[in-house]
Amino acid sequence: MSPPPPSPAAPPPPFSIDDPSFVLAALLTCFILCSFIIRGLYLRIRELNTPIDDVEAQRNHPQQPHPPPNQATAAKTPPPLAEKKASSFRYTKNQAIATNTDSECSICLGEFKDGEKCRQLECEHAFHGECIDQWLLKKMHCPLCRATVSSVQL
Repeated sequence: MSPPPPSPAAPPPPFSIDDPSFVLAALLTCFILCSFIIRGLYLRIRELNTPIDDVEAQRNHPQQPHPPPNQATAAKTPPPLAEKKASSFRYTKNQAIATNTDSECSICLGEFKDGEKCRQLECEHAFHGECIDQWLLKKMHCPLCRATVSSVQL
């Protein structure tokens, strides 16, 4: 006599939302989705707060440290247009502390050094001479407060 045929396999248990692996997969999916949404919102807000010209400039020309004043770039004469828009001065640490002037150029992020040629706009923000000269060739406002630059501060 032959053995009885094998009994059919038991049906799989019914699908349940209470299954721990389902709960874990759902939580992981929600976390990843929320992360993408938050990152997208952050990038969008950052993009809206940065002028288009600045974004393109940062993509095409990564920030480089400010060159020392002894290099050939410092020997160039400032553009005449920029010369008329900001007053020049030589940076000194003591004067900066007394007048509450920042200690770094917010265009190149380089520290001001004693004796370095700087420019101060009408809004009283100060920058390296070369940095603000280049900025004013393209834009006629302060990089920090966006005040319109119109004349020399005396």
